[in-house]
Amino acid sequence: METEFLQMSKARKLEIENPIIAAGYRQKINGFNDKNELNLFLAQEPKEEYSPELEF
Repeated sequence: METEFLQMSKARKLEIENPIIAAGYRQKINGFNDKNELNLFLAQEPKEEYSPELEF
């Protein structure tokens, strides 16, 4: 079951790396006064870098 979830999460990550798909998802986000407010929020969001290795 863990392998199945790992494959699903990997597929989703690859999917949202496509700029067209990512833009479609952003259009569905609600709670902002306008699209410019969402874009400003996303521009200010810190970019996290993760190591490909998990530390246990």
